[in-house]
Amino acid sequence: MSELIDTTQMYLRTIYELLESGVEPRRARIVERLHQAGPTVSQTVARMERDGLLGLNDGRTIELSEAGYDEGRAVMRRHRLAECFIVTALGMDYASAHEEACRWEHVMSEEVADRLCEMLGTPGATPYGTPIPDMQDREASALEDLGLDLVQADEAGLTRARFVLINEYAQSDVDFLEAVDANGVHPGAEVTLSRDGEEYLVTGQTGRTLHVPERYAGSLRVERLQS
Repeated sequence: MSELIDTTQMYLRTIYELLESGVEPRRARIVERLHQAGPTVSQTVARMERDGLLGLNDGRTIELSEAGYDEGRAVMRRHRLAECFIVTALGMDYASAHEEACRWEHVMSEEVADRLCEMLGTPGATPYGTPIPDMQDREASALEDLGLDLVQADEAGLTRARFVLINEYAQSDVDFLEAVDANGVHPGAEVTLSRDGEEYLVTGQTGRTLHVPERYAGSLRVERLQS
């Protein structure tokens, strides 16, 4: 597969992730997510607009076309199924699965993705808790519907909760994922929440505390424990 196709798919998945996270998709956000230079992002977005994959509202906000959305959803589905397989079937390291899946998403066919989904028992979420898109979905899942981020939980005075997910933005930080794993902060785990200055503290089932920097406070979600 050509580098051009890989780049297009990477951008579409990133835009899909921004929509999922409730972040207005703009070129500046792609710069932040992909760590690419502004002119490079602008040129790529302009090419994708010419290819009919997206449009720009008022020259600023990116809106995916139907074709662009369908491809972004498919890439994200392949990516997240790959994460499931890498962690649960291959038993590879939790912290490296996201980065490895970023390679698989470009080379996996839809037929293989369907077979993989069936083999894995049609999982609804990845080991990071992020939802696996259904090919019939016409809109990206809204992560805000799956729980409170750490800022919201702190504002609500929530001290005990169930951990739900880590979004794609924080998953790109391997060192942070290693800390998440080491501290037992996995989806479904009961956690204790607190605050230390600008850091958010999440204590997992190991009794160890994960220190979450402010930049990732919106990337981790929890839900209230059922009484």
